[in-house]
Amino acid sequence: MDKECLNIYKKARLEAGFTREQVYALTNISDSSLKAYESGKTIPGDETVLILCEAYKAEWLGLEHLAKTNPIIKRYATAIPIRGLCENIARFQAEKADVDNIITEIIRMACDGKLEPKARKELSELAGSAMALLAAA
Repeated sequence: MDKECLNIYKKARLEAGFTREQVYALTNISDSSLKAYESGKTIPGDETVLILCEAYKAEWLGLEHLAKTNPIIKRYATAIPIRGLCENIARFQAEKADVDNIITEIIRMACDGKLEPKARKELSELAGSAMALLAAA
């Protein structure tokens, strides 16, 4: 296994702000076992990784562990940019808010039942913007 894989366990612990002693107190996983996982001497089993994920509140650790250790996932799963997920969700929510604003504007324009040539052009531009935002999402 590559060095990146061997370090995911230590990376998760450090990001959670735990010492190995604190992890032992939380999980009953010994210091020597954690040291072996973090140095790459031993690869933890899936059940152990589940315990670490819960202790560290690091769901990404389980996914990265599987991506590195499970031959089926290694071979067939596409790369999932887990780290960018929060940013993508925030971007989607912002774009959805933009679409909601466009819909509100379209409704406002349509309320009077008349569409002047200028309003038709604005409506067309708004609809185009909405479609572009939806396509990007």
